[in-house]
Order: sequence, then C-alpha cells, then structure tokens
Amino acid sequence: MKMAGKPMIAYAIEESLKAEHVHKVVVSSDDMETLLIAKRYGADTIRRPPRLASDTASSEDVLSHALSEMENVEKVVMVQCTSPLVLAEDIDGCLVEMVIGSADSCFAVSRSHRYTWTNGCTYENKRQPRQNTSDPEYNPRWLEAGSVYAMDAEIFLREQNRFCGFIAMYEIDPERNFEVDNAFDFELCEWLIEKRNRK
Repeated sequence: MKMAGKPMIAYAIEESLKAEHVHKVVVSSDDMETLLIAKRYGADTIRRPPRLASDTASSEDVLSHALSEMENVEKVVMVQCTSPLVLAEDIDGCLVEMVIGSADSCFAVSRSHRYTWTNGCTYENKRQPRQNTSDPEYNPRWLEAGSVYAMDAEIFLREQNRFCGFIAMYEIDPERNFEVDNAFDFELCEWLIEKRNRK
C-alpha cells in the first residue's frame, strides 16, 4: 500500500540507507513486486522461500535465512517495514548503544507512564500519580517500538533470538512508536508522516 505517496516499505529502506553505521540494506520477501520496489529504492534483495512466508514463520527464521545468504556480517539490524515512522537516528542509536553498553543486542523503546495490567491484576501495588517520576520506587515502563532490533550476528545465530546475550535498550520519541497492524494504524501513521513532511 502507498502511504503518503510512497510504498510503505520505502520509509524503512530510505532511513536505513541514511543511517551512518549501516553499510548494506537488504530486503527479504517472497513477493516479486515487493522485491522490485525494494530495488527501486536502493536496497539489495533476498528471495524468501515459501516456508518462510507463512503466518507461522518467525522473524528470527527469516533473519537467519537472510544471514545465510550473506557473508562477513558482524552486526545485523532488523528494521520492520510495518514501522514507517522509523528514522536513521533510531537505527544508528541502537548500534551505538550496543557499543557504549557492551551489549550483544539492542532494541528501540519509548517511555510510558501508563498503568499496566495483566489478567485483571495491576503491576503497581501502591498507585503513584503518573506525573510523579521522582519517587524512587516508581520506574517508567518501556514500550517495545517494534521498529529496530540490532544484534551481534554470531550470537544471534547461536541463540536464534533477536533478544540475545546482554540486551540494551535505545529510547526513541513516543511519537515514533507506532506499528501498522490495521487500517486505523495505517491512517494514523500516514497523518504523522504528512505532518513530518510539512515541517
């Protein structure tokens, strides 16, 4: 689908190509149209086998296959095309955070002070005002952005998990923490991109 005049995948490709610490951008897909679009926007491509194009195939399976088609990869960054608000600074930020924190993997997150619940039970026993971040017992929640995952390639291949080894987090602006899973998400992200373009 086109988002604000461009195929949605184009945003992830363009920002990956802008990233200072990225040396090669590769798109994996079983769909020829997607691969042609990826090439048009400057990415190399890998044809994904049908077994990795099913609803049951994991991102780790796809990433492992892509790495098996490439040589001499020390670090790998998975940028999801369903996160069109991603910026090059998010990609570089995850890679730099890995180095600074001596981490084996890093992923993008945004800060949240919302109350979280599971199975009818709140995580907070003593409820603090959301604005009260100075309380030593109060810790912000971190929301996984779903946009950028950086990994040491060797450790990833050994563990087959994007959250491998010692894990770091890189904080992004909450306004970029959106994934497109449905029509409403698409419209919202398109509006945010158009707002960004107007600036």
